[in-house]
Amino acid sequence: MITVTRHQATALVTLLRTIRSDWDERTTLDALAVAAHNRNLPDLAYGAIATALDPASRTPRALTFTDHEHWRRTIRTDTWAPPTRDQECATHPGGWADHCAGCRADRLAAH
Repeated sequence: MITVTRHQATALVTLLRTIRSDWDERTTLDALAVAAHNRNLPDLAYGAIATALDPASRTPRALTFTDHEHWRRTIRTDTWAPPTRDQECATHPGGWADHCAGCRADRLAAH
């Protein structure tokens, strides 16, 4: 597993603060340190950005609530497999029902 360096964490904090300017830099860095336990940089960045984009996450401490859906989506196995029939999108076969790229493209095209 790739360890997140302090330099990488600081860069991520800078990015998070562009999303949530109301979050204090030091508190955000401390919360990331807790959330980074046993996570690689891509997973940490994905979960942290998703948390920052969530309006219910009022403080950086929300980054430490790692049982939230944003963090569960970062858990992966070493092998990729397509969705099973009960997991796939009804409109776009082969796409995941909960985050279908085809549905997202359709929504963007409609605007």
